[in-house]
Amino acid sequence: MAEQRLRGSYDEAMVISYSLGSVNIGGGTTNQRIKPPPGARFGAIEDMHVSVTTTFTQVTTPAFIRVGTVDDADKYAELNMGAAAANTGYGLTDHDALGIKQKVIDLGKDSDAGTAITDLRIALIAPTGGSPAGVGIPTITMKWW
Repeated sequence: MAEQRLRGSYDEAMVISYSLGSVNIGGGTTNQRIKPPPGARFGAIEDMHVSVTTTFTQVTTPAFIRVGTVDDADKYAELNMGAAAANTGYGLTDHDALGIKQKVIDLGKDSDAGTAITDLRIALIAPTGGSPAGVGIPTITMKWW
């Protein structure tokens, strides 16, 4: 397999989809990380998608999938899961959510302290109220260049 090298512009970027595996988001808030590929200077979130296996509840607050930094969990993107039904695909276009907040991520200086970013933080926020529920397979698609 030939090595795919990073290109210099958004139009020539490497596209990577990060599947987080099956996550019981209704069972409690968790955090994961995405590392940029070697040599990347910029990133952009193209889409966020969840293959829903157990219906999400939203009695008091809904579940969220957020992409950001240690200090700002939803700095780059947020997916409001609402009451996503089981056995469906659910993404940024399915809910009146904030969606992608910042198109281009500058890995050299975009942290909250103005320093380089070594990874993006993925916060999987549990719904609250009633009997919290929601299981799915989140996938985040990124462009890197």
